[in-house]
Amino acid sequence: MKVFLLVGALRGLKFSVEPVPLAVTLAVGPANALLTVDSAAEPGSGSGLGIVSMRERAESIGGSCQAGPGGSGWLVDAVLPLAVSRRLEKGVT
Repeated sequence: MKVFLLVGALRGLKFSVEPVPLAVTLAVGPANALLTVDSAAEPGSGSGLGIVSMRERAESIGGSCQAGPGGSGWLVDAVLPLAVSRRLEKGVT
């Protein structure tokens, strides 16, 4: 799940020819993992369905995902409960 959200956050960015500063942080606590993607890039001009999909997937396991202007330019924050993530990795639903 965390990898899907990271890929979605990176895919949604509009990269220029020049390198764009980007910071990815994964903080793991006792109950949750916090994934943050902070980019100086401007958001793409897509349909926004990637943001909706990331939010829906996070919420489906009791987490949350917010994306929009913030941080250095565009910010994605996801909070994912570890107990559910561990069950999914083991194939238990």
